[in-house]
Amino acid sequence: MWKSQSKELLYIAESPQHLTMKVIYQLRADELDQSFLDALKAAFKDKQIEIAVYERDETVYLLRSPANRDRLLRAIADVEKLQSIVASKYEKFQ
Repeated sequence: MWKSQSKELLYIAESPQHLTMKVIYQLRADELDQSFLDALKAAFKDKQIEIAVYERDETVYLLRSPANRDRLLRAIADVEKLQSIVASKYEKFQ
């Protein structure tokens, strides 16, 4: 059985009588195999499904948290203004 690295399961109510299941799988392309397809078929049985594939941008994930977003945007602004930059010698890390 296929096991996902990351899976988000949402139930969306389009109306009081109709509930739609939405599943977001986050995985690497080389993890796609027959067991993944079998798991999709088992999850959705004979329902019609839509599959959308896009390359995941880690920046979007990092910017979701307001605190993290503010910190990263401040750091980008500092670099653009050449402020708050700490220089070190490479030899220190060897």
